[in-house]
Amino acid sequence: MPNSRTVVSGFPMPNNLPVESSVPVQSTLPVVGNLIVASNLPIVGNNLAPNNPPVAGNLTLPSCVPVETSPPVPINPPTQWDRDVSTKLPKSLLFDGCSNWLLFKRKFEHYARMQDWSYEECGDCLGWCLTGKAMDFYALLTEGRETLPYAELMQRLQERFGARELPATAQGRFQDVQQERGESLDDWSDRVLTLATTAFRVLPYAYATEQAVTKFYHGLLDKEAGKHVSLQLPTSMGDAMNMMKIYSHVQLACAAAPMDSQNGEREE
Repeated sequence: MPNSRTVVSGFPMPNNLPVESSVPVQSTLPVVGNLIVASNLPIVGNNLAPNNPPVAGNLTLPSCVPVETSPPVPINPPTQWDRDVSTKLPKSLLFDGCSNWLLFKRKFEHYARMQDWSYEECGDCLGWCLTGKAMDFYALLTEGRETLPYAELMQRLQERFGARELPATAQGRFQDVQQERGESLDDWSDRVLTLATTAFRVLPYAYATEQAVTKFYHGLLDKEAGKHVSLQLPTSMGDAMNMMKIYSHVQLACAAAPMDSQNGEREE
């Protein structure tokens, strides 16, 4: 046939082309499980597995992951011993009727807030904190009554022990105060500070401290020591105390020096 073409491996070839050999070529891909293998992807069942290698940062976790949890800790309700506040009062939280009532009141109210006392517990503990004259007054208030409400008890104690003298009276008493014989420097400084705080309570605390320092060295029994301290112009009670102690030490050292020299002359 003039228009016939040689077909090699199912493909038409042009005429007069040399064909070295006729090698049969498979025209279709092998079939495995009714699927044509078109790539080197692994076959899973009847579907091709996706060629997406797992990435460490994008791991998919199961929706339900078992997590170990510790059992709940039971909360024990407070026992009677935990709320027995009267047996846990600080030993320093006492008022005898002669000490500073305002200071005791502040300490008591602050401690009651810290311990979260109830209204009834405050009244009970306040009675346990009273001694001396304050306890005698409490006995009069509760005569014929088992208990006394906390607010009423605090008000009665305030009226009895918290009454303040007039500022003019307190200032006059402050101006006349002097160090007593046998009174130590520490006791004298404490007394002066207390009187100054009471006398100048309506003024800034810095002014009361300044007046107390001045009265401290002016009211000393040793007038020479007071004069020595006043010339150095102390700015606080601590400075005045240190200056006074240094002066006393120097005086004792100077008094002992002549005695040592006299003893040396006698030995010669």
